[in-house]
Amino acid sequence: MNVRNGSILVCSLLLNALCPAVAAEGSDNTDSTFSLHGFGTLGLAHSFEAEADYVQEYYIQGVGAGQSSRSSFDVDSRLGLCADWRPSDRLSFTTQIVTKPYHDGWDTQLDWVYLKFQTDDNLSYRIGRMRPPTYMLSDYLDVNFVHPWIRPPTELYSTTPFNRTNGVDLIWQTHVGDVAVLLQPYLSQGKFTFSGGAK
Repeated sequence: MNVRNGSILVCSLLLNALCPAVAAEGSDNTDSTFSLHGFGTLGLAHSFEAEADYVQEYYIQGVGAGQSSRSSFDVDSRLGLCADWRPSDRLSFTTQIVTKPYHDGWDTQLDWVYLKFQTDDNLSYRIGRMRPPTYMLSDYLDVNFVHPWIRPPTELYSTTPFNRTNGVDLIWQTHVGDVAVLLQPYLSQGKFTFSGGAK
């Protein structure tokens, strides 16, 4: 981990420690326009496999538990910070940074930075950098403590390398009886470098 990434990690840890205080101050004020949230997982994985490494996201994690090292913090550990600013009932701005293993070290990435406009209760538009809606858990895939598993099943949730893309989307949702219906078309582009160097 280089000095830049180390500094970002330390800042993220400090901001994560402050998040409960910020949330507590904002809880009495229903008109609050700014919120700050943090999440983190410290996970140690162990593998007796001597021929390969076990990783959660094989396209970005260069090493894991097994061949490189019997035990590894790189499989599940991550740290994130998310800020929301809502200047009005219709307009909001969201940004999120996540620190986790990338390739052969740790890196901090700006995962989300988008503007959202809510036209009514059922329809909203977003523009900026966001995670594409590839999975059911896309919006909170890195927040491990909300999952019913130790980690989301890698057979499904590690099939696409795109954690973030730049573009626009539309979210329309309604209820038909007891059934919730959601439609989310999007147009975006993204570039990605695999752990082996391919793009």
